[in-house]
Parts: sequence; structure tokens; C-alpha cells
Amino acid sequence: MAADSALEGQVALVTGSAQGIGLAIARALARNGADVGVLDINGLDDVVDVVRGEGRQAWPLRVDLTDRPGTRAAVARFAGERGRLDILVNNAGVMSDTQLTELTDDEFDRVMAINAAAMVATVQAAWPAMLDNGRGRIVLIGSRAGQAPTAAGPAYIASKGAVHALVIAFAVAGGPNNILCNGVAPGPTQTNMAAGHEQMYLPLGHMGAPDDIAGAVTFLASPENGYINGVLLKVNGGLLMG
Repeated sequence: MAADSALEGQVALVTGSAQGIGLAIARALARNGADVGVLDINGLDDVVDVVRGEGRQAWPLRVDLTDRPGTRAAVARFAGERGRLDILVNNAGVMSDTQLTELTDDEFDRVMAINAAAMVATVQAAWPAMLDNGRGRIVLIGSRAGQAPTAAGPAYIASKGAVHALVIAFAVAGGPNNILCNGVAPGPTQTNMAAGHEQMYLPLGHMGAPDDIAGAVTFLASPENGYINGVLLKVNGGLLMG
């Protein structure tokens, strides 16, 4: 059962929630009292079980985020069926290590579509429900790749830079209506996407866990956050400071 009731009565939607950081975020929101829509293209059975194991309702949404009209329709339908949408966590993302001279138009477009453009589509669809609520909390998952040199390819770096800019854009648009938007930029985290970073120097001496990212997201989405808006929170164990 949920250990805390800070989010009791709230409805959340988490994209890319079938594994890794997204799964940890869905669990953390449920543990704090939220009912959770879990959105991914496949593999949703486990995260549904996890959310329900915390004593909360879970609703699976199988969505291809490269289809923006379909994404908007799915999110709008979810909010309508639930009667509200309080929290939107845009976590879904794909990695691209392809370097500049090998990068194709198709790969660039796909990475930008999933990592950045889909965030616009989901926020557009969630916006009316949050306006009706008189409040909302949006969290976008970025990356240190959008802030500092990295071995990732230009498509991934550009997509995460776009995410960081969208944090500001959504925060400006939503602030007057008590719709707060913030970002979380994870450092190396123990997920499949982080393979190969295990030997990187980290001030804390170890990589982060998905639960470390989920804790930051849960705070930003909670009623305890009433005045943090447009912030990109670096959760990287001190890898990037300042």
C-alpha cells in the first residue's frame, strides 16, 4: 500500500514508464498516493502490476510517440475518462550515439520526434484538464547531454537541448494558471541507456539509481512545490555543479 498520501486523489500520467527511470517514477507517484496512467509503446504489464501493488489504480496507454496526432488523442481521451489530470511526467526517450557524418535524416527526425516533439503533443493534450483543475504539475526529463560535452550523437544532444528549452516555454505559459513546469536532468543512472558509463569519474563514487531521479520528480510534482517553476534540476551526484 502507499506509504504516503501527499498525492492522494491526484491523477498522473508518465510516458516511457515500462522500464528504468519511468518505471521508478510511476512507482514513486503511486507510493505517494497518485493513481497513474502508464504510457509506452509496449511492455506495460509490469508497470501496471507495480502501481497496483502500491494500492493505486493504473491504466495502460499503448502509444507510438512518433505519431503526434495519435499521442494528443490518447492523452486527451485519458484525461477525459479520468475527469482530471494533475501531473504529467514526460520521461520517454531514445538514445542515439550516431555521430555527425553517419547521421541520417530519418534517425535525426525519429530522435527529435520521441525525445522533444512528443513532449509538446502531450502537454497540448493535458493543458485543458489542468486549466479546469486550476493547477497542474509538469516534469520533463532532460539529460546532462543537453548541458555538457558527451559521447552521445548530435541528434540526442539536440533533442535534450530542446527539452531544456521547453521547460522554460511551458513554465512561462503555465505560471499564470498555477501550472508549474520543471525539468530533471539525470546524470549517469543505472539503466540500459547508461551502459558504457560505469567507469566515469563521479564525485559520489557511484552511478545514480532510477529511484534517485524518481524522488526529485515526485517532489517537483507534489503540493510541497508551490513556487519552483522553470527550473532544470541536475540530479547527477555532482558530475555537473553550479
